[in-house]
This record gives sequence, structure tokens and C-alpha cells, in this order.
Amino acid sequence: MRLARVLRVAQRIGTVLYRDPRALWVLLLLPVGTLLLVGYAMRNTEKDVTVALVVPGEEWYTRDTAAYIEESLDSDDIGIIRVPSREAAEQALRDGRAEGFLVIDDALARGVLGGERQTVAVGVRGDDRNGNRALLMVMGRAVSTAPLKAFRAATGAEPLPPEGPIEFDTTYVYGGEEYDALDHVIPALLAFSAFLSIFTVSVVSFTYERILHTLERLMATVLRRTELMLGYMLGYGAVALMQVGVILAVAFLVLRVHHAGNVGVIFLLTVATALTALNLAILLSASARTEAQAGQMLPLVLIPQLILSGVLFPLESLPGALQIVARFLPMTYSVAALREVMIKGHGLLDPGVVVNLVALLAFAAFFIVLATRTLKREIA
Repeated sequence: MRLARVLRVAQRIGTVLYRDPRALWVLLLLPVGTLLLVGYAMRNTEKDVTVALVVPGEEWYTRDTAAYIEESLDSDDIGIIRVPSREAAEQALRDGRAEGFLVIDDALARGVLGGERQTVAVGVRGDDRNGNRALLMVMGRAVSTAPLKAFRAATGAEPLPPEGPIEFDTTYVYGGEEYDALDHVIPALLAFSAFLSIFTVSVVSFTYERILHTLERLMATVLRRTELMLGYMLGYGAVALMQVGVILAVAFLVLRVHHAGNVGVIFLLTVATALTALNLAILLSASARTEAQAGQMLPLVLIPQLILSGVLFPLESLPGALQIVARFLPMTYSVAALREVMIKGHGLLDPGVVVNLVALLAFAAFFIVLATRTLKREIA
């Protein structure tokens, strides 16, 4: 083995990279950009939490207990809204005005002051497993100490210690206790899996078609560019249908994930995600000259989708600037729509599902139209 030969091979690699400025930019900016994006998102990820408080009791200790609960929650940076009934509290959770509710009545306060073990009615939205658990812990801590503080402040005497911890009668507006960590993240995993698989395959395959000059030969025939693009979309779309079918079969039959919505709607949304990824792949591949350039597109497209679309962090907890960027990423709408169906149980005609589905299809149409125009300039 001769060192000079090894060095010449290494020199050739350096020359190839030097002649491809786009590759150099990807090598330099991708890791730095990813680190900055994740760091900014994680360090600035804060979500305002609000609890709806229901106080139907009329006794002084009930009102004082509620006041101490408000003080305790406020010290944990949790907002409070007063609502007149449990039904109004549950509606506040559905409307997104609160993440949890707490009912403080005369029986609860009286029982705690008497040293009796009590059950308190609480509720959480059920669409954020980690957030729900943290909120239940905070509410439990507030309820366990507030009645005792109220009694001590009013009488100056020490109340009897309660017999055991306070238990929760928990209501989940969405999902339920049977929903585990996988059930809460599976909508994002489905969206990302469908997007990743069809985008990767389509970018590489379409670029390979260009390298072999298959596109040029097809466009020399009577085929119109629009017909060619739609043909490619239908062909790869058939592959996308099979991929979506396999992904959903694994999720529902093998992993046995829980889902509140209709399987057909979930399939439709996942197909729309794959179709959008396919059309984006066709658009980007139209400007790729080599397989290396096509490969460079994969992380540039997929990493922002992974970080900003709700797969890793809830969209509403991102900094304002990143939320604006997320609105221009198609997977944001896919993740949101699948969560509406799988966790909240909404149907196809629900506004939250319709808006996100229309946005996905609009992205798909925009990408294929732009791909057709780009192909005219590149090949004509």
C-alpha cells in the first residue's frame, strides 16, 4: 500500500466537494442549523396552562379553600378561570381555554377538615400525556394543603391530619387512562413515517430518471408536461397507498394503538400526507442534477419538519417566530389533523380536520403545479 495513492484518492474527494458548492453549504450549515433550531425550540418551549375552577359550595371554608388553591396554582405559574359548573369546565377544555378543571364543593372542604379521606373531581384534556400528569400532580398538591391553610387562618387551630391522600375522580375530555405514551405520539409518528418513506423513495427514483435521460425521451414524445407529471404522481401514488396501508396495519394490528376516530379518515389523512410528500419530492428532484444533490435535499426538508411540525414539540409551545415557520410546513397540518381524529375522535367534517386536510391538499397541488413549470425550464 502506497500513501501517495491514498492521498490522491482523498484529494479527488476534496476536489469533487470543492466543485459542488451546494454540498459544502449543506455540510457546514446543516449541523449548525439543526443544533440552533433544536436548542432555540427547547430552551424557549413554554406553554401557558390554565385551570378552570368550579366552586359550587357556599360555606366559608369552601370559599377560603378555593382562594388558597388559586394562590397555590398561581405560584406555579398556572392561570385560573372561574366557571359556574362542571359542564362549563369541560366545555372550556374542549374550547382550548383551559387544560384542566377542579371542583371544590362543601363536602370536599368539610371532609378534609374533619380528617376524612376525600375524592375530588378533576379533569384534564387528555391530549398531552406528560402535560396531563404534571398538571394532576400540581392540582393534587394544591387541594391537599388548601383546606388546612384555610382552617388554620380562620381559627388559629391546627386541624386534624387527613386520613390518607386525596384521591382523584379524573375525567378525560379526550383519550383516557388507557392511552399510553405511544397512543399520544402515534399521530405524529404516522405522519412522519408516511412523509419520510415516500419523500425519500420519490426523490431518489425521480432523480435517477433524470440521470438516465428517461424524462428527456418521454418529453420528446406526444406527452404533455402536465400529463407526464400527473402520470408520475399516479405511479408513485400507488406505491404511497401500499406504504400507508403497511404503516397503518403495523400501528393498529401489531402495536394495537388506541384511536378514538374512524380508521378510514385516518387512512385518508395519511394518504394526503404521502401525496404531499410525493409532489414535493417531484418538485425538488426537478432541480437535482445528480443523486448526491438529491441526497442533500433529504435532511434539508425532513429535519425542519421533524422539529417544528409538532412531532417533537407541541406547536403552541414553540416560540412565536418558529410557529410562523411551522405554518409553512405541510407536516404541521398532517400531525394536527391526525391528532384531531385519533385522540379527540373528530370526524372528517369537523372544522379542525377539514381545515388541515384542505391545507395538505393545497400544498400538494401547489407543489405539482410548480414542478411542472420547473420541468419546462430545466428540460425545454
